[in-house]
Amino acid sequence: MLIDALSLAAGIALAVYAMDVIRTREPAPPPPPAPSERPGQVAEIERALALAGRAGDLHLHLRPILREIAQEREALDKPMALGDDLWELVRPDRPPPLDPFAPGATPAQIDAMLDRLEAL
Repeated sequence: MLIDALSLAAGIALAVYAMDVIRTREPAPPPPPAPSERPGQVAEIERALALAGRAGDLHLHLRPILREIAQEREALDKPMALGDDLWELVRPDRPPPLDPFAPGATPAQIDAMLDRLEAL
C-alpha cells in the first residue's frame, strides 16, 4: 500500500512537472517556405510568359513587363534599337488587339525580343 501511494505521488509529481514544461516552452518557429514557392515577381513573369501565346494576354501581361524593361534601359526613345516587332509591342500608343484570342508571340519570338533588350 505504501508502494502504491509512493507510485501515485511520483506519477502526480511527474504530471505536474510535464505540465509546467509544456506551459513554459516557446512556440516552434514557423516552417521555412517550401522551395517550390516563387517570389511574387518571378511568378508574375512566368505567368506572363506562359500566357503570351494569345494576343490579348500578351498585351495585358507580358507587354507591361517588356515595356518597363525597355523604359529602364532608355530604349523607348530609340525604336530602331528595339526592332520592329518589339517596338510594336512596347510603343506607348499601342491599342489592345482587336481579337484577344488571336495568336500572340511564340517562345522563339519572345527569346529574340529579350535578347535585344539584354543587348541594350
